[in-house]
Amino acid sequence: MEEILWRPSAVDDTNMATFARRVGVEVEQLHAWSITEPAAFWSAAWDFCGVVGDKGDTVIEPAAELRDTRFFPDASLNVAETLLSGTAEPALIVRTERADDAQTWSRAELRTAVAKCAGALSDAGVGVGDRVATWLPNGAENVVVMLAAASIGATFTS
Repeated sequence: MEEILWRPSAVDDTNMATFARRVGVEVEQLHAWSITEPAAFWSAAWDFCGVVGDKGDTVIEPAAELRDTRFFPDASLNVAETLLSGTAEPALIVRTERADDAQTWSRAELRTAVAKCAGALSDAGVGVGDRVATWLPNGAENVVVMLAAASIGATFTS
């Protein structure tokens, strides 16, 4: 018999269930609610996820095709600010194929590294609307550069 490597949490212990309880909807009804009342659903999701920023006055501008629908078209936010604003520890865990290469970053370490990198990018003349590209492995350093680029309004690709 094969060893079980992972079991999902009980539904009641998930963030989705916590969200459902907070908005007063059964987990099984979340999908239906997101379709029948998309503005209420997405506004509640923004709040629940702790997005840092201004939602703006319009939550959704529906279109005939979902791909043309605009969510939070008046919003103003910075994804790096949201990702760095939390309090959960550790902030970043990086694992490679080698178990001895695992890295754990505290929130303070991650914020410090991002601030230093953002400063270096700014000193190099990178700003809002510029593009930052890396050719790095998917590790902590790449996460730091992505967050630093986003924090100054640049677009990131790796």
